[in-house]
Amino acid sequence: EACFILGVTATPLSSNILLPMHQIYQDLIVGENISSLIKNGFLSEASTFGFNVSLTSLKVGMNGDYTVKSSEELYVQTSMQHKLVKAYEQEALGTKTLIFNNGIQTSRYVHETFLNAGYKIKYIDNTNTKEERREILKWFKETPNAILTSVGILTTGFDEPSIETIIINRATKSLALYFQMIGRGSRVFGKKNKFRILDLGNNVSRFGLWTDPIDWRYIFNNPN
Repeated sequence: EACFILGVTATPLSSNILLPMHQIYQDLIVGENISSLIKNGFLSEASTFGFNVSLTSLKVGMNGDYTVKSSEELYVQTSMQHKLVKAYEQEALGTKTLIFNNGIQTSRYVHETFLNAGYKIKYIDNTNTKEERREILKWFKETPNAILTSVGILTTGFDEPSIETIIINRATKSLALYFQMIGRGSRVFGKKNKFRILDLGNNVSRFGLWTDPIDWRYIFNNPN
């Protein structure tokens, strides 16, 4: 009963909508904002490129985010695959790139599309064995200009500082997920102090730029 508990996170939002953080923690101590961390050399500077996508077909599920089924139906379309490759070629060609998708089928389509276009790409999702996952991540780490298309598992707890481009090939209504995906590219590494964000889900118009000020204390007290 006398112990003191300190929780540490970059995104103070609970993943459980029924158990918000202010019901677990008594207070929130807010650290430096992203702009300050960039200015002081702790994070890389982001260049953001948005590509307008019609999201009218997307449906929202019980968890408050867009459903995998409706996302798959949109993002596997040939027009969306071509838009993705064109966006990569226009803004990120020749950079180490991590692509986030909202479904395994979409990611497999992305893998096939980039392979057919002649690019070095692999996919990673929960169907890979542990050994396959280790080999894929080793390949991604060691291969210049490698492209990795993923679903879910690399949003948190994954640190590959050599990533130069993040492609958000999905829409999300989760602010925490938005920050977590972008954060995978924000590491400072050697001479790398800049990275790219390619948004194919209108997420920037929904949440603002990654560097925009966020009132985390207000969100902590009013998560809805």
